[in-house]
Amino acid sequence: MARFLSLSQASRMVKVPRRTLQRQIQQGKLSTFEGSLLMDELLRIYPDADADDSGMLEKTRLLKDAAFGKVLADTRNDPEHLAAELQRLRVRLARTEEELEKHQSLAENLQQRLCQLQDQCDKRQARLLGTLIAWFSNELKKQIRVR
Repeated sequence: MARFLSLSQASRMVKVPRRTLQRQIQQGKLSTFEGSLLMDELLRIYPDADADDSGMLEKTRLLKDAAFGKVLADTRNDPEHLAAELQRLRVRLARTEEELEKHQSLAENLQQRLCQLQDQCDKRQARLLGTLIAWFSNELKKQIRVR
């Protein structure tokens, strides 16, 4: 897609005074369309120019940042927005609590199975499993204390 630049943007991009570009336009070295320069045309004469140095990207970034901040400020105290956000967070909390219950149940089942397995082992294996069960129980208790 063709990209047009104002004379000021073009002069910043190629780091030459505007009057130099105006002279090149008058001499026919550069052509314009409704007062704007085509970037490809400019790059033909100034191949080392940095297309990002026209200041346009910085201006665009500043505009986006300002617009985003305005949207946040506009919606932050809006009752409908707050109600929707509250509902979204309630649903997320309910799902998280369900998942936590599943993990707790899984951990308890694992602990019970390890104990059952310990009863079926010889003394050496039972001691090793006892150490594992004790560690696992302590870790579960730590997790419960954190909540």
